[in-house]
Amino acid sequence: MALGFLLSSFEAEPICFSSTASFTAASVLLPLGALAIQQSRRRQRPELLPLAIMPVFFALQQAIEGLVWVQLETGAAPASVGPLALAYLFFAFALWPSWIPWVALVIARGRLRPWRQMLLRGFCLSGLVLGLALWLPLLIEPQRLITSVQGDSIAYNARLLLTNDLGQIGRGLYGLLIVVPWLLIPSPRLRLFALALLVAALVADWFAHHAFTSVWCYFSALLSIWIVWLVRREPAVQAARP
Repeated sequence: MALGFLLSSFEAEPICFSSTASFTAASVLLPLGALAIQQSRRRQRPELLPLAIMPVFFALQQAIEGLVWVQLETGAAPASVGPLALAYLFFAFALWPSWIPWVALVIARGRLRPWRQMLLRGFCLSGLVLGLALWLPLLIEPQRLITSVQGDSIAYNARLLLTNDLGQIGRGLYGLLIVVPWLLIPSPRLRLFALALLVAALVADWFAHHAFTSVWCYFSALLSIWIVWLVRREPAVQAARP
């Protein structure tokens, strides 16, 4: 995910990743995601299906980054690296800020107080708009994106439309979209998951601020293993009191 442009910079030793790490994560997450989907169907809990799909999306994202690693490690031309980097950033910039609020809305639809439902709908719309504002300019003008290996991590250096004050607003909004929707659901398990994502963001920023998008997405992908247990154990959200 792209919360890397949310947090302040710290100087520290970078975390080492590789194509092997990305491909391994993808190979683990894909069957676990299939298992989570199967569990949501077995439990007849269709509202958990968008949550169950998340490990599959993370697996695809990590597989794509594995290919980015391969291209960079073999000294491929930027023209061949660019499409893969754009595909990776589609998940980080466009998918996650819109998907996560929608997951929360589907899980709790009709079971929350009206103001919380309205807030989640607003987050869904805001996530879609923000995601398009972050990713579409890179798709239209690929030269805005420079991908390189820095400190044994991949740095996606993107020249975004949101800069200066708008950039600060975008950073804050992105963080809210990733964390707050889980907190609006009366579920201790999902709130703990949100806290884990936030801690992963802080750790990734501390150790690899220059390559935060790559590092935090990797941590978040590993945390998505937890989703299999969540789908298996999560009780139905109780209807809101009138």
